[in-house]
Amino acid sequence: MKSNLIAAVAMTAALTLPAQANNIVDEWASTKAPAAPTLKPVTVDPKTTALLMLDFMNQNCGQRPRCVASIPAMKKLLDAARAAKATVVYSLIANTTAADVIKDVAPGAGEASVLSGPDKFLKTDLEKILKDNGITTVIAVGTSSNGNECDHSGRRYIGGRSLCRIQHRIHVHERAFGVSQDDIDEK
Repeated sequence: MKSNLIAAVAMTAALTLPAQANNIVDEWASTKAPAAPTLKPVTVDPKTTALLMLDFMNQNCGQRPRCVASIPAMKKLLDAARAAKATVVYSLIANTTAADVIKDVAPGAGEASVLSGPDKFLKTDLEKILKDNGITTVIAVGTSSNGNECDHSGRRYIGGRSLCRIQHRIHVHERAFGVSQDDIDEK
């Protein structure tokens, strides 16, 4: 009796639930992207803001056309950060040195770098570098968005602020380091 009741409930549920696709490809045409976020002006204090240049290596970025195409914009942002005397920190991938960073955005004298995997804080001095320089805000740019500046638990704090609220490819809109997004986007 109990097994018949369970079978009846299961059959009823199967017949009344909406059909679902077997995979994302089956749903592709009906899937809607969320609306683009509203861009808002930002002002940064170069004394408390760091520019994180993540993984701009010849070995990875240099092999991908879209990444290579972003280098002029990244150079413009980097030049503006340096002109504002903001802290700049680089991350390097395994088996590389600062000499392997793409030339146009390579570290300057005295700019720190950390050798890391996807979590730029894990087994590196990044947190110490940021704290020692009084950094409370970061602008993180790089070649991929698979967890770079945050651990996956969302617990990275500098100066009482969570770094994990920052999206990897931040869209600089107005006057970050004195450069607007229009200036960065110019060809």
